[in-house]
Amino acid sequence: MPKVRAGWNGQYTLTTHEFYTVYHYALQYNDWVRECEDAANRSKGIDNSKEKVQTSPNPDGVENAAIRLSELHDKIRTIEDTVKAAAPELYPWLMLAVTTEGVTYKYLAGMEKPIPCGKDYYYLRRRRFYYMLSHKLP
Repeated sequence: MPKVRAGWNGQYTLTTHEFYTVYHYALQYNDWVRECEDAANRSKGIDNSKEKVQTSPNPDGVENAAIRLSELHDKIRTIEDTVKAAAPELYPWLMLAVTTEGVTYKYLAGMEKPIPCGKDYYYLRRRRFYYMLSHKLP
């Protein structure tokens, strides 16, 4: 498995701790998608928009599930929107790379539909993604 490194002293500089925070945040994407799919299969009657979720001082299970689902959708959207903003032309490849551990440029170049850019351009866009994501997280 390739080693992911935080060191970069260029345009998109992050400290080691900032980098690993956003790196691990993005890796949770697939877990969040799975949890949303499981929740959708369990209960079809939950509305996922925060504006419509009403809470009370003593929330019940349905309210908690709706709130959790809404939070998951927000996290998923954050990752997807940041990838689109960082490199819209590389969306499918960058999305796979930042949400799956061990995906390298070499892996992306060897896919059935290979990545349409060079190594330096790809790694610059990936750094840009992590930099942008670090500014979106609280």
